[in-house]
Amino acid sequence: MHQMSSRCFTTSGKCVSSQVIIPTNFVQRAKGLLGRDRLKENESLLIYNCSSIHMFGMKFAIDLIFLDASLRIVKVVKSLKPWRLASCKQAKHTMELAEDSIAIHGLVIGERLMINEYEK
Repeated sequence: MHQMSSRCFTTSGKCVSSQVIIPTNFVQRAKGLLGRDRLKENESLLIYNCSSIHMFGMKFAIDLIFLDASLRIVKVVKSLKPWRLASCKQAKHTMELAEDSIAIHGLVIGERLMINEYEK
């Protein structure tokens, strides 16, 4: 996976994730977070060109934000449990976050994310 020193900010300046993981091929996209025991508070998985996800085989719940092409939040899903599905027709991208991240960061529909990437 593409894992750079990345920070994800909202338009209001909040840092939502200091470590953004971006899958770069089909296998990485298909695997996602499978096999992990948890997602750290500061981590997120950003899947480009993805408007639905599944939690089959997952060991833990996550929060999701669905994003449009300009990284504006179009839907939030709190505490999606293992063995569930989530989708959003308006979404272009999906970001998976640690459970409770939506509440902790006060993420709302309409808010726009900015991803700053730089090499370690």
